[in-house]
Amino acid sequence: MPTVTTPRWLLLILIAATLSVTGCTSVTSANAPELSDRVFIQLSAGPGPGEGTAYDEEDLWRANLAISMANRALAANRPVTLFLDVHGPNLARTDLPESLNFASEPPLKHQFSEFIEKGGTVIVCPLCAETLGLAQSDLVPGAVMDDSGIFGSEGLEPGTASLSF
Repeated sequence: MPTVTTPRWLLLILIAATLSVTGCTSVTSANAPELSDRVFIQLSAGPGPGEGTAYDEEDLWRANLAISMANRALAANRPVTLFLDVHGPNLARTDLPESLNFASEPPLKHQFSEFIEKGGTVIVCPLCAETLGLAQSDLVPGAVMDDSGIFGSEGLEPGTASLSF
């Protein structure tokens, strides 16, 4: 028995007709929130409880990506919130080594300081920090141990671009 092949153009017409009949003629954004210029970056990478500042290569890579993206977004005049959770609060430690960096990138401590100095918001998950043995006094100035703002004007308001590392 010979094989019958349907031309692509005919398949496209059949799909369009089916969508038209079912009422799926277009995608609308009637209920979608207006896009915000805000950027929310969640960073979970870092050493675990009791490991201090013992970052492995993957943690350094992820932390570097997150902070680099945060600084680039700030440079583009976008308000940026960096939310540190799970192991991420270790990045905000005052005793983070100056030499800690990924590959040939600038030290994480410098990138992090630059982010805060240029107006970036840093929110540290209190439960996560506590689990890591960190108190507010262990964090750099500008890092706030308070997760109440992450769903408000400093964080995940509707239309916010969000990245997770």
